[in-house]
Amino acid sequence: MATLDGRGLHVAQDTHPRYAPPQGLSTLGRVLARGLDIHTGVQVTSLARRGDHWQVHAQDGQTWAAQRLVLNLPAPQLLPLLDPLMLGDALRHSASEGALQAARRVGYAPSWAVGAVLTGAPQWAHPATRLTGGPLEWVALEHTKRPPGHPPALTLQANADWTRAHLDAPPQEVCARLLAAAEEALGETLPTRAAFAHRWRFATPTHRAPGPCHWDAALGLGWCGDWFTPDAHGPRAEAALLSGWALARQVTEGL
Repeated sequence: MATLDGRGLHVAQDTHPRYAPPQGLSTLGRVLARGLDIHTGVQVTSLARRGDHWQVHAQDGQTWAAQRLVLNLPAPQLLPLLDPLMLGDALRHSASEGALQAARRVGYAPSWAVGAVLTGAPQWAHPATRLTGGPLEWVALEHTKRPPGHPPALTLQANADWTRAHLDAPPQEVCARLLAAAEEALGETLPTRAAFAHRWRFATPTHRAPGPCHWDAALGLGWCGDWFTPDAHGPRAEAALLSGWALARQVTEGL
């Protein structure tokens, strides 16, 4: 990984693994989900504890029941689902009560992200670069993670301060401004075939919960995410995977 700041370019070797499935990170989820009954596009609105099992209620009226419930979402989205259970005593005096208090202290920084497909490969040689001093925090050559023949592509991430100042900006404006910032930082023109912007409200945990995950075997309830500390290398995609795998081990040990 490289760092580009006002003093020049610095290249350093990471001391931890980075995961990059050749067909994209979403491939990992699709592979792990094979053979499972998956429901997408569903907004869960509430949870309930009924005897020895959980009920999950969706906005469209669907309901599911299970003995074990695993939640994988940012802490600010976790709390609205679990707070009513605390008020209703379902979580009081359980192993989950303290873990829920830790989740309340978790904080996030937002980030606008841009994905761009280019008409030609950039001259920039570093697959991933951390930037300082401008609107961008991160530039990645996305095609370097993919099989040969993948079109040249960039992933751009704005820093938290710039994102907060432009949180409600139109996506088209964000694309134009961040691509211009990337051209200025990398010192070359980036001819773009297509681009999109995504507003990532819960991008980077700024205050994290201790431990790799939470699992309450008595209630059959657990949660995980990049806002835990499964290792010492900071919040990132790998931290989310490590947290999820840690929770999976704890769940399956009790089966």
